[in-house]
Amino acid sequence: FIIDTSSDQIIGIDFGSAFTAATIHLSVPELIPIRLTRQLTQLMSHIGRAGLFRATMNALRQNSDLLVSTMDGFIKEPLME
Repeated sequence: FIIDTSSDQIIGIDFGSAFTAATIHLSVPELIPIRLTRQLTQLMSHIGRAGLFRATMNALRQNSDLLVSTMDGFIKEPLME
């Protein structure tokens, strides 16, 4: 990861499995864009974003029905690349 110190954004730089390559070229396809690893958790704790992440995940969990209904269109009609 790279941290943009002007905005405290965390930028993933794992280009080996980026840009949908992990869903095609791995023997077991990687279907999620990010995993909450120990490294990411430690990184967020050092910049004070763990609380924001936790609040965001709680909000998503509490409104999962809205999120699922919104994403349903993307699942049923994926974009053509």
